[in-house]
Amino acid sequence: MGFILYLQIANIAVHFLLKFGKQKVTAIIHRFTYRATSNPKNIVIIGGSFSGMQLARLLSTSIPTGYKVTLVEQNTHMHYCFAFPRFSVLSGHDYKAFIPYEGLLIRAPKGAISIVNEKAINIHEDHMELTSDEKISYEYLVIATGVSQPAPARLSATDKIGGESELRSYQKDIHASSRIAVVGGGAVGVELATDIKSFLPDRLLVRFGPQLHEAAYKRLQDLGVKVYFNERPSLPDSKPFMPSETEILFKNGQVETFDLVISCIGQSPNSSPLRTLLPHAITEDGFIRVESTLQVKAENEDCRNIFAIGDVAATDGPKMAFAGMAQAEVACSNILTLIRGKQNTLQRYIPNFIEGKTKLTLGKDRGVFFMENEKDYILKVLNYDSPDIDAKKVWKFFGVDMKGWKN
Repeated sequence: MGFILYLQIANIAVHFLLKFGKQKVTAIIHRFTYRATSNPKNIVIIGGSFSGMQLARLLSTSIPTGYKVTLVEQNTHMHYCFAFPRFSVLSGHDYKAFIPYEGLLIRAPKGAISIVNEKAINIHEDHMELTSDEKISYEYLVIATGVSQPAPARLSATDKIGGESELRSYQKDIHASSRIAVVGGGAVGVELATDIKSFLPDRLLVRFGPQLHEAAYKRLQDLGVKVYFNERPSLPDSKPFMPSETEILFKNGQVETFDLVISCIGQSPNSSPLRTLLPHAITEDGFIRVESTLQVKAENEDCRNIFAIGDVAATDGPKMAFAGMAQAEVACSNILTLIRGKQNTLQRYIPNFIEGKTKLTLGKDRGVFFMENEKDYILKVLNYDSPDIDAKKVWKFFGVDMKGWKN
């Protein structure tokens, strides 16, 4: 790695620490200056994963009196989906993947934020509809709904008990199977394959670059995982998790039989609530078009108060949690600027190379860290001894009471 990249990382780290320190001071002052009112203007955030959670944290500790934040999220707990592949294999850690939202309420002054555990189904110019037919009005709206993926990358359960049960059912099926096929060579597929020493039929890790691909492939070989490249086998069922004897047909005509097939292919943006109001703001792939200010692209000027961040937004940034959290900071700044009536000084989201940093687990005690900037990169193989995939750090970051944590 070159000296220039080191210098760039150091500069970003200093900037981040200063910004984080300023946010903490602002939050402390805000607790003593914010006053709850009887009829506040609503800033609604749809989606409570990393992007939405970070934005809710920032806004609820900085909005002026007369405003409040409403986080609309169908799940009762934040789904720490990075741990789902591991916890589909490893038992005894299930609860750690479901992070309570209570940290938002603890940090914010009384009346600054509320959480609604329902699903948003339709967005209008001044309000949104929930599955319960309830309507929530908004002054500003931020869509942070992310993407859907097949299990176990995402779970269907919306409550903690159901989510833990779902993970345990995957553990049971995986432990009971002797011939397992994991279809998909992205992060989820590789992490599952290295955790359960499985069979992996698919392509290069094109999403992470050739250097990372080689490191991951070497680890798969060391574990004795059989790898097929440039294959997209024909599956007899559209279900992502098939715990029964299943034949897989490869393009050369070869057929192999497995007692468990896990498909880790495909994702779809959760943009449907916006489709009725702003159909032209949605790309052919289903992502939401945004300006550099993260406002949704709309011909209707009355919709300039709608933003989109995170994986659902069609930005130039990577589809990573760190990028979504950076976008949350831009959205927070711009909403506060609009509240102050300074429309001409909005901040623009400019992706930073550090937002694309990747830490990929390669089995229970190994991982790889990768980050690149143009032609320079960092690639480091790690002795990674964190069974919970850093879940504890995320609990602490979002201010959760650690009394609920069991070692």
